[in-house]
Amino acid sequence: MSAGSISIALSADTRIAAPRIALVPWAIALLTAIIWLCAAIDGPSPALAQSFGMGILAVLALYLATALLVRPQEVCRPMSLFCIGCINFFILDAAFLLHRARDFDPESLLAADTLITIFLIVTTLTHNVAKFRRSFLAALFKRAPGYLSGNAYLLVAVAAVAFEYLRRLYFVDFSLSRLWHDLLLARSGGAFRMGVENNWRVVLAPITVLFLLTTVFADLAWRRGISRPKKVFLLVVVAVQLGTLVLDTVRADLFTAILTPIFVRAAQDDSSVGRLLGVLVLGLPLLIPLMNVMNYARGGWQGLQVGEHAFQEPGEDDFFWLTNLAAYRSQDPGLLQYKGAFGFAEGLGEIGRDWVIIAIPRVVWPEKPKYQEQHYDTRGWYAAESVVGDLFQAGGVSCVIGGAILFGLWLSLLDGIYAALKSDGEAIAYVFLAVSVVSMTRTALPFGTVPLLLSCLLFIIGWNMSRLFPARRQRWA
Repeated sequence: MSAGSISIALSADTRIAAPRIALVPWAIALLTAIIWLCAAIDGPSPALAQSFGMGILAVLALYLATALLVRPQEVCRPMSLFCIGCINFFILDAAFLLHRARDFDPESLLAADTLITIFLIVTTLTHNVAKFRRSFLAALFKRAPGYLSGNAYLLVAVAAVAFEYLRRLYFVDFSLSRLWHDLLLARSGGAFRMGVENNWRVVLAPITVLFLLTTVFADLAWRRGISRPKKVFLLVVVAVQLGTLVLDTVRADLFTAILTPIFVRAAQDDSSVGRLLGVLVLGLPLLIPLMNVMNYARGGWQGLQVGEHAFQEPGEDDFFWLTNLAAYRSQDPGLLQYKGAFGFAEGLGEIGRDWVIIAIPRVVWPEKPKYQEQHYDTRGWYAAESVVGDLFQAGGVSCVIGGAILFGLWLSLLDGIYAALKSDGEAIAYVFLAVSVVSMTRTALPFGTVPLLLSCLLFIIGWNMSRLFPARRQRWA
């Protein structure tokens, strides 16, 4: 098999992990039964609710630990990323009752935990049962790029940063002072961060995607071989990229830029992944305070007191909003009666409609409904209740089950791509799909996921367009 082709046959390493994940849904189901038996005997309590969250965390963390210790490359396996996303966005809060979650009554906490376990059980069971021998994605990935030289990747990394800054300068009429002002202004109204979706400038969004991949191109340049002076210059380029992302205050972008090179190496079965993950773990005590500060700097860096925000509670507050929703819906007629047995039809139809219309640019459809104008009974439009909360909000418990089945099928579909031999381009394209798994655990709505899927497609299309110039490409290869 050539390096640039893709095989859907499962590898021996893929089969190694199968028995471990097969135990996860049964362990979670047993945990749920024990917790509710204890609640029936002694009544709900905060300690019991926290034990429920701790148990869920222990099951998923044990699966991840055994998988990564045996084979660190499994960090980019779809099921591993699913567990990482769930732990980060809502299970960690359920276990330690962070972000005001401890203020809820134990019944509401138990209800939110149970919704989570229903979703986890159905998703993992579906993934274990559904096995796709062939994937329709295989034909798409066969058109993904192959390999370039170290110098070519260096030029792409430099071009990615240069094009991003040219884009930003264009938005501020090529004024360096306004550019710096908007960087410090962060998300409160910078010209290159706000209002772009309302006009033709949205077509420049792929430049930002390329900018996020700067660390990937830099890593590939380093691995493919460049001179020492070029390596020093490359470090400066990466420092500019990461510094810009910190000033932008979008934590997901910074974490993506840091993790994506590791995921690309893992997708290519590189033996260095274990060492890189170890370095990342050692760096978390510095990275977490930085991301906390970034979260509080969304209104602007000027005047921000860094010290008071550096050691706030880490993570997201999805579990708080999920519990708030569970508490609200536990009122008459109750959680199980909300939306009824066939609520999944209404809920999945509503979410599916959002997935369809999100891909239509506002410049084409100016009257497209705005997410900011949607009304929710238990949260503002800016808050997230996790994929579990979105599914339950849309269609009740039956929608949580229906959405979990679809999620499990998506994970199984991606397994075939994960297990295949991948060139540089195939690995990068796969990482877009892999990161979409994490995005989907945050929300069932399409706002964070569709851009990743479109980026994967545009990345492959862009490479195929470059094949129209074979002579020039030959010089870069």
